[in-house]
Amino acid sequence: MRQVFEDFVSECECKEEYITHYTTFEGFKSIIENKEFWFTRADYLNDISEGEYFANLYKEIVNEYQKEKAVSHSLLSFLKKDNIVWGKINGKRKKENYICSFSSDKNSLPMWNYYSKSNKTQGVNICLNKSDLEEQIKRSQNHLLYTFQVIYDENKQRKYLETAINKLIRIEKEGTEEELASAEFWFIVLIRHMKYSFKNPCFAYEKEIRFMVSLTEIDANLIEYRINSEGILIPYIKVKIEINNPQITVAPLANYELIKSSLDGFLKKNGITNFSIEKSTCPVRW
Repeated sequence: MRQVFEDFVSECECKEEYITHYTTFEGFKSIIENKEFWFTRADYLNDISEGEYFANLYKEIVNEYQKEKAVSHSLLSFLKKDNIVWGKINGKRKKENYICSFSSDKNSLPMWNYYSKSNKTQGVNICLNKSDLEEQIKRSQNHLLYTFQVIYDENKQRKYLETAINKLIRIEKEGTEEELASAEFWFIVLIRHMKYSFKNPCFAYEKEIRFMVSLTEIDANLIEYRINSEGILIPYIKVKIEINNPQITVAPLANYELIKSSLDGFLKKNGITNFSIEKSTCPVRW
């Protein structure tokens, strides 16, 4: 089962050379001035239905196995345990996952529409070298970093889940008790990873790439809180990085030249001299 997990992680690996972070100008200003990205706790991301989507898909597939009597009672009992998706793994300390989102699409109309609410609120994105960013985060954080592409295709999602369950069934039939116990452990690890890798197909336009780090209770001092637009306290961590050779794109603006001039001065003031600035060619509507 460990091999199934490693194969899944490998298949989800982001192979893009450059990745793009969409944000507001306020968020962009914070990234440049403070030289940091904010990683939000996974259960406080923008899509509040995200965890429910995976849980519902997982339960639906398990119920199909039960209906077809394709799994033993003991294994079915294991698959239906609440802690498979949400709880601790064999009583070990629970980890909290923190995510920063990027996109493989540098010029996405739906993303511009999301960050450009009116002619008074505009979006901006910053495109960076993925490998450079990964290396910096690994050096600055004493935690394992996962970088992966989100999977939106429900057929692929089902295939991955069914492959894992079928592997469990084979090990239960052919393996030892020790092998089954190990397989169950790695199955849970795999499911937790899938939970953050699967999203509702309606969000496919995001082409999301996720950077995720895991914290335990002993890392609580790293956690900070901000208040979102709905007045909710959002836990997040700050990850320091150097902004190397950024490619900046702004949403279509009537006063683009004015924006470009201020961005040029702002970036140079903050020690960034090698950069590019361009205007998106997408027509944003409001």
